[in-house]
Amino acid sequence: MLNKILHFIIKRQFSKWLSTPFELGEKPKRISIRYETMVKIDGHDDLEFVSLLDYEMRDGYQGGGFNGPCCFSFSDVDHDKVEPEDLIISYLGMYLMISQSPGEVYQLEREVEETIIGMIKKAGYKDVELQESIMCDEVQYTLFNAILNGHKLKGCIYNGDEIVTFEEDNTLSNVPAYYYAYGKDRVEFQIEAGSTG
Repeated sequence: MLNKILHFIIKRQFSKWLSTPFELGEKPKRISIRYETMVKIDGHDDLEFVSLLDYEMRDGYQGGGFNGPCCFSFSDVDHDKVEPEDLIISYLGMYLMISQSPGEVYQLEREVEETIIGMIKKAGYKDVELQESIMCDEVQYTLFNAILNGHKLKGCIYNGDEIVTFEEDNTLSNVPAYYYAYGKDRVEFQIEAGSTG
């Protein structure tokens, strides 16, 4: 019974969020919980319960989103093509990064650009094109596009030489890779409840 009540509350919160004028402006026709888990987030005393949800609007539009510390949806990400854990890491990375009030997105000075491109190339990447950079918690996160072993990638370099990448055909490449980079080092999965209905 407790699970049913919890699922009702989760779906209701997400439905209310979707119906706000800043989101889709109406309640969905259907919501289901695809995946749920408990995570430990660095700097938080308590575990967080996080749900990955699927929804369908009255006009047939289908999407996915999250309920946890906040409700959110990556509208350009096909949840069927990404592991739930990777989606949750990106979602929580976005939530944590925004809550840290990161600095403005900025373009790098030419010398710094050349240094970063050199570090990425040293890791084996070719045709490196830097995108934007952002500072958060005194760490610079720089987005880039590159090729590795013939595959087009979108990625992020941070902490000097740490790199995360997604192939361009990976739907998660539609989300800035610095969210994943920021989340992966700050989120620890505790209890995997798995798929539900």
